[in-house]
Amino acid sequence: MAAEEEPNGWELLRSIQDLKNSVDKVATGMVTQATFAIYQASQTKDQLDSNGRIKALETAREEDRKTKAQQWFGIGLAIVGAIGSLAVGLILAGLNHGTG
Repeated sequence: MAAEEEPNGWELLRSIQDLKNSVDKVATGMVTQATFAIYQASQTKDQLDSNGRIKALETAREEDRKTKAQQWFGIGLAIVGAIGSLAVGLILAGLNHGTG
């Protein structure tokens, strides 16, 4: 068996250059830590803004529900008052008619 020759200096330099090129190709697809931190901060800010808008909409919806409930309660009281007034008027008219 023939022993393999050791690589000369030029072959070593060529293989180091090839290794650098392959690492550079892999690194171009990677995201730096700083870029990732900026992205995370942006996502967090967007999420907080979204949560704020959702909370504002829920608060507005709750206020609308309370207002509507108050309106219907007022309408109900007005109807009960009108029926009570009519009943009292009919009773008093019947009493006045019977005494006359």
